[in-house]
Amino acid sequence: MLGEVPYPDGYREIAGMCPHVHIKDARRTSLTGPFEWVPVGEGSIDFKGQFKALRQEKFSGTMSLETHYRRPDGNKVESTRASLDGLLKLLAE
Repeated sequence: MLGEVPYPDGYREIAGMCPHVHIKDARRTSLTGPFEWVPVGEGSIDFKGQFKALRQEKFSGTMSLETHYRRPDGNKVESTRASLDGLLKLLAE
């Protein structure tokens, strides 16, 4: 959200130092606009690359699915389910 590219740029600076990973996704609402939370897999983060890098470094920490995304109807359970479904799809690929 500060303008860096999370993966690979940001990750390159901290590779091997993360005991815990928070998983959430976001994208800009316009070219220069603010970020909005979206379901995992629908934003600008390269999770396929990130998960590949974690696997290569033999990551043995924990991961947690962050629940920042909210559907337009505000349903928290279905919002979380959308992110979980996106995460599971990425992991299957």
